[in-house]
Amino acid sequence: EAYRMKAGDVLIFRATAEGIVSLRAQGGLNLVTEGESTHLGVGRSSRQVFEVELLASSTLIGEPCDTGRLIAENHAAVLALRGRVSAAEMRASRLGETALVVSRERRQVMENVDDAEDAPTRALSYQEMACAESVEGVVLNEGDILLLEANPAEIGSDTWNNDFGIVRSVPKSTPPAMGRKRDTARSFGAVIGAAAAIGIFVASSMNHRLANFTLTCNLIILMTFFLATGTMTLHGMYSAVNSPVLLTMVGAFPLGEAIQSVGLDVWAGKTLIKVFAPLGNFGCFLAIYLVCAVLSNLISNIAVIAMVAPVSVQMAAAQNVPLRAMVICTTLATSAVFTFPIGHQTNLMVVPLGNYGWGDFLKVGTMFQIIHGIGCCFLCTVLFH
Repeated sequence: EAYRMKAGDVLIFRATAEGIVSLRAQGGLNLVTEGESTHLGVGRSSRQVFEVELLASSTLIGEPCDTGRLIAENHAAVLALRGRVSAAEMRASRLGETALVVSRERRQVMENVDDAEDAPTRALSYQEMACAESVEGVVLNEGDILLLEANPAEIGSDTWNNDFGIVRSVPKSTPPAMGRKRDTARSFGAVIGAAAAIGIFVASSMNHRLANFTLTCNLIILMTFFLATGTMTLHGMYSAVNSPVLLTMVGAFPLGEAIQSVGLDVWAGKTLIKVFAPLGNFGCFLAIYLVCAVLSNLISNIAVIAMVAPVSVQMAAAQNVPLRAMVICTTLATSAVFTFPIGHQTNLMVVPLGNYGWGDFLKVGTMFQIIHGIGCCFLCTVLFH
């Protein structure tokens, strides 16, 4: 029978350092060692996770782990441990008999791997370690691997050079801004602030006294609020700016101006109407769809609506097509941007994430564009016959 998980359940994972960082970022999951990092104080957003090995020169070797000392001297909190420990040493630790299970499991894992370094990191969220909220009291040995949360500025300090070797920064390991009361309060503040910024902008169009509260002005105030409350940092704001996307969007405006100034949009619309006239109303919808879809894949869809709307009105009157149907077809056509990556900002945002190219959009997007086009034209023809 399937087990239904409930709050307070302890999940057992075998994971690499990257896996532990990924689990840590999942909402609703907390490492039992998470409480250690709270003692590091402020500056959480500037800290990262590091995988380090205990050197023979380390004063931590042979002594029960003192997390308070690690925080005070190394300015680091232990999140996980991969240790080479014996059963006798485990008995000596305050974790007691439960830790023996970990030792036995560690031996079994080591027997099944060719290289000790390939053995997975043991996160302290294991069921058998659930009784311990830290590695406090565990005897450390030379070669033990610790997963530490610390500020990158600590690397190279005297204490780190003496205790740790082979320091490796885990990519994208900044502690997640969630799970704490202050994070929840900041989240509520961000949602309320965003709603207020949009709401005031909408109200400004109805009340001239709020005319100065433009959307740009409201968003600047919102960003200032985020900085003041620690919801975002200045570095995080700059990192969120995707320069290639912005430059591509800006570069599309001159192209739209050129198309409009030479009358290419009007010429294309009238030409396509003549070509598809034998198909009746369906041909009229198909003509306007082709114009809008092609232009929207090259320039801003808002600019396309502004350019094509007058043409659509003329076409509807000339071909005796319901204006409402023509408006719907125009809107749907300009909103469907599947073929080119530069057609919409969301397309550009996923390009680096999936390492997509123009060929990928053409292969997959063209099929969706054709299906969407035929479906839109057919529905407009049937519903507004």
